[in-house]
Amino acid sequence: MNGCVTSCIIENSELTPSCSACFGEQVSCLVDNCLTQCPPFGTEAACEICLLEFCIDDFNVCAGIVDNDLDGVENIFDCDDTNSSIYPNAPGTFEGIDNNCDGDIMGDELTLEAGPCEGDLDSDLAVSVLDLGILLGDFGCSNGNCLADITGDGFTNINDISIFLASFGADCE
Repeated sequence: MNGCVTSCIIENSELTPSCSACFGEQVSCLVDNCLTQCPPFGTEAACEICLLEFCIDDFNVCAGIVDNDLDGVENIFDCDDTNSSIYPNAPGTFEGIDNNCDGDIMGDELTLEAGPCEGDLDSDLAVSVLDLGILLGDFGCSNGNCLADITGDGFTNINDISIFLASFGADCE
């Protein structure tokens, strides 16, 4: 199954073969371990728990998503993954550095409030596995009418995945 999914992703996206294989492995993991827990056979909550238990760690390793400075923020979201006191929404330190990644040294005493539902692609008030399916199905879209264009730039690409991953699991109610 993994080979088939990987081939399909390679043919229908601009992803590299190794990146496509990583997504193929994620789909295979879902089918092999979580299919009966996911809708329509199971619940969305059971599906998410299963994916977190069996699939997310291998996907993160495959995709190179790590937390090098152990501040709780993976490298794709951390503006300085070599310094554990610098990460998005970090509390201000008033040390003259941009420790919360907002580009503003003077305003680092402020905490940014991000909307929790940027990844809610199916409008069910939760950012879940179902939204991931929509995102992966639309990945590589570049015609300006992309269903999963979270950034609003006319494409569904790695930028949309980054925003989605930051909001994954959010309850939007």
